[in-house]
Amino acid sequence: MTWDRTVVPCAEVNEYVTIARKKDNEWYVGTINNSKARTIEIPLTFLDKGKYAVTIYKDAPDVDRNPNHLLKETLTLSAGDKIKIELASDGGCAMEIRPL
Repeated sequence: MTWDRTVVPCAEVNEYVTIARKKDNEWYVGTINNSKARTIEIPLTFLDKGKYAVTIYKDAPDVDRNPNHLLKETLTLSAGDKIKIELASDGGCAMEIRPL
């Protein structure tokens, strides 16, 4: 697939990285984490003005016992917002962002 745009809205070397890629009007965002659980805030400054439907797939609280357990959350956000994500040890999250 050819992406229209790729950005890194947040990262810390050897800790975690979030990469956002755009195709047409949709964004696909992925975060991977190292072995230290943490909470991060992902700024949505890469989005154009307007409202967006954000679908998030993230680690469930019991991921240390059930590594395939995910939570799905749907939000309505805009470019000025931030998404707070709790990352499990060796965890991550994935998002799909579509304009409304």
